[in-house]
Amino acid sequence: MEEEASRHSVALVLDFGSQYTHLITRRIRQLGVCSFCLSAAEASLDAIAKLAPSLILLSGGPHSVYEPGAPSVPPGFFDYVRDRGVPVVGICYGLQLIVAQMGGSVEPAANREYGSMDVVPVAGSVLYGDDDSTQSVWMSHGDEVVEMPRGFVVVARSVQGSIAAIENPDLGIYALQYHPEKSFGLVQCFVCSTLMWLIFFERKPKYLVQGTLYPDVIESCPPPGVVGHSHTIKSHHNVGGLPPSMKLLLLEPLKWLFKDEVRKLGKLLGIPEGFLKRHPFPGPGLAVRVIGGDVTEENLETLRLVDEVFTASIKEAGLYDEMWQAFAGILPVKTVGVQGDKRTHSGSVVLRAVTSEDGMTAERYSFKREFLDQVTREICNTVVDVNRVFYDLTSKPPATIEWE
Repeated sequence: MEEEASRHSVALVLDFGSQYTHLITRRIRQLGVCSFCLSAAEASLDAIAKLAPSLILLSGGPHSVYEPGAPSVPPGFFDYVRDRGVPVVGICYGLQLIVAQMGGSVEPAANREYGSMDVVPVAGSVLYGDDDSTQSVWMSHGDEVVEMPRGFVVVARSVQGSIAAIENPDLGIYALQYHPEKSFGLVQCFVCSTLMWLIFFERKPKYLVQGTLYPDVIESCPPPGVVGHSHTIKSHHNVGGLPPSMKLLLLEPLKWLFKDEVRKLGKLLGIPEGFLKRHPFPGPGLAVRVIGGDVTEENLETLRLVDEVFTASIKEAGLYDEMWQAFAGILPVKTVGVQGDKRTHSGSVVLRAVTSEDGMTAERYSFKREFLDQVTREICNTVVDVNRVFYDLTSKPPATIEWE
């Protein structure tokens, strides 16, 4: 019955510009329910009605609901869902939009919340049932609800006291301040090449095959000429087409897949496990890991040596497959050190290792202190012109995985 019902159910996600909107769509599909994403900038009531959704989700976004011109739902939206009995779920910005539209108030938060945060639910709510145990969730917001709309109740708060979840069962409206879709990596290029070889092996080389993945598309949106509320996070993913001077047909067969889905495809194609588990490498190359300094051969060679020590140590410790990505970067900072009883004024490097499922969110990998001590000593002892090593503890968000 459940499977049969899901064939006729459509969940519609209205996209207000969050980097995680498409993760919402994906999580719903993983549950066996058909899900579509529609830009809120183009979501008229007619467009929504044509899809006849059984559920509507309002995504997060980079805007503040109190700003002039902030994105919103189309006029008459809440009358539409009420008259048709369509439940609505707001996430992050979506929660704040519901509050503002229904008569409540949202203001800049005194204490912003980014990354992992504990929340405490209220037992007896629709959202949490009888579970009032503390839960660790993923926050990414700088605004907060300061006045609740009539008929809504708070059903969870963060340990800092901020409203984390609200609901109005009579209206069928529910909202979360955190991101429930969040879940804790040159694989795509190899898979892409294999797939294209199987399809085009008899044709002449008039194609450029590029291993663009869905997260690349999401972080590069909106592309030129496309209406939307998303912010462009990175512009070096090569998303958006080729220069006119390149007389090639661009093929991006993986652009709607996440990396874990690419790995599953690669396994079906018979690609060796060693290739499938390789860590991601930035498209622009090592240059993006020379942070804020000149991209010189000397800096690149230093970077290669540091990265070799770091990666080899990870593999020797049997940790390589436990993480999504591990790499080194050169910082534009020289510091005073003491090596061999002599004063040095040498460079600084940063090490970063993260865990992730699809690259959209990430947590830093928790190495044992002894491992980091050993790697730091080896780098400073073997790489000329490095006397200081940092380890990046930041999650995504607020940071991205690569520094550039």
